[in-house]
Amino acid sequence: MQLDARLKQLLDSKGFCLAMLCCVIGYILFKRSYRDVGDIFQSIFMLASICALYVERKQFWKDKMLWALLFAVVVQVLSWVNSRVDIPELANSTPHIGALADLFFFIFMAYWLKGSINNVYLAWWAMCLGILLAFYSHSDILQQIEMGLKGIRIDFNIINAQYPAMYSGVGFLLSSFFLMKYACLSIKEKGLKNITLFISALLLFVAFTFVVITTQSRQVWVALLAAYVVGTILYAILHKEKLNKLILAGAFSLVGFAFYTYASVPLVHERVQKEMGTATSILTNGDMSKIPFNSAGTRLHLWSEALKWVKERPILGSGYNSRVKVIQLAEHFPANIKQHFTHLHSSHIELLVSYGIVGLLLMYFVFTWVIRASMYAPEKRGVNEVLLISLMFTMYWLTVNLFESFFFSNNGQWIHNVMLGSCYTFFLTYKLSGSRTKEQTAND
Repeated sequence: MQLDARLKQLLDSKGFCLAMLCCVIGYILFKRSYRDVGDIFQSIFMLASICALYVERKQFWKDKMLWALLFAVVVQVLSWVNSRVDIPELANSTPHIGALADLFFFIFMAYWLKGSINNVYLAWWAMCLGILLAFYSHSDILQQIEMGLKGIRIDFNIINAQYPAMYSGVGFLLSSFFLMKYACLSIKEKGLKNITLFISALLLFVAFTFVVITTQSRQVWVALLAAYVVGTILYAILHKEKLNKLILAGAFSLVGFAFYTYASVPLVHERVQKEMGTATSILTNGDMSKIPFNSAGTRLHLWSEALKWVKERPILGSGYNSRVKVIQLAEHFPANIKQHFTHLHSSHIELLVSYGIVGLLLMYFVFTWVIRASMYAPEKRGVNEVLLISLMFTMYWLTVNLFESFFFSNNGQWIHNVMLGSCYTFFLTYKLSGSRTKEQTAND
């Protein structure tokens, strides 16, 4: 007990909490750019998180998200057992529990953000800068900008164009939020701080808008529209009030901007129209054999083949890394597809294939619970900013993951954990402090 008390005193000290906050921010800034540096920060606050988990074990056991993490481990083991019984020749020799567990790293980030709105703002600014650092560290950024201005699709040498596009979609959401926030504050309160933050947000917004357009990722464009339109409507429903005029104006401005861009920017128009023939082929005859293996067509072939596996093992799935087996064992896939593709271009379908309906519902629970938890965040001028961002990000994230497998990539998990951690911190801090108070009262 004496060790517990000393550890708790250290973990709760202002200096230690500040040091851990710096480690969290360092992780956000450098994890996808200068990874060795980011890994050091991550390792430090993860060791501290293990200590915190031990010291506050009684309080943590009451947290539903920790139970969801434990359930994720159980699901992966059961899925492996299911594959060993049903498809022993294809099953892995041992269970792999990291794939889903990695998506719960945000719990520990939430702990060290300590339910502070200023810490969350800092994490969001760091996210925007971390994305730009990733672009800078992986490529000749000036050359990429020049190529983008010429209408050439850019990718900053980060795997492929979908990844910087996905990053920039998140940066677009956050920078547009800060832009609106500090534009209002600059008008109402003025002051050098608000004006400086407004200009910074404007520069970030311009940068991310440029990348969103020049990476030419249609799924990110669709996801952003879903985030602004559906996200704001859900906010009005959950917040039980009429839509804030500023929020509504921002959402519809983006919709108008999207239609204007489609109509007037040749690059965007051509990208949207590029594979209309594939869509027409599906609508007219629905014959998969006649669908070409182009960008959209390949996705449809992958999903169609994956659903055959889902039908055979719908509840618990076929185990870790089944996505590779789906591709390799497909008889009608061309050799180049089998050689170059290792995922199914949809996190939702990969969850179903690997972990069945149980795994998919578990992840949907996580997003639902984080949204509910964000309602504990403080309001600013009648707006729950964290609830708004959590809804918009969730709509964006679930939509973009319909077409890509970011749940199961390190790049996607970085975004996932930072955003969910920043939204979950208020509820976690409130529950831990509440449980601690009740325990102290009972002991008294």
